[in-house]
Amino acid sequence: MELDYPENSFDCIALIFAHFQPEIRAGYHQKLATLLKPGGTLLLEAFSEEHAAYQKTNPNIGGPRQLEYLFSCKQLQNDFTMLSITHLQSAETSLREGALHQGVGSVVHLLATKQQKP
Repeated sequence: MELDYPENSFDCIALIFAHFQPEIRAGYHQKLATLLKPGGTLLLEAFSEEHAAYQKTNPNIGGPRQLEYLFSCKQLQNDFTMLSITHLQSAETSLREGALHQGVGSVVHLLATKQQKP
């Protein structure tokens, strides 16, 4: 990932429905974690692996169609081992976001903090 920011640049990074290609996802997540300042927060909301079942019954729910682009809690734990995870869950949600994101689906929420240096 090419970002022109030095490490420890941001107080907060939010990844909202940022579904990366599977072969680069973990590297992107790890790079983004290095950009947080000590004590900084990372917030992520994205479609979970369970979302694929909702897509089968409602094509208007949107989200990536390839399972490898969807997230599991375990996957996110592995991607963000350098952060302290304070909240991580997969949950059903009701989406009303334009014509292509209507109905009930499944998302994953992550809230994590970069540890302060001693």
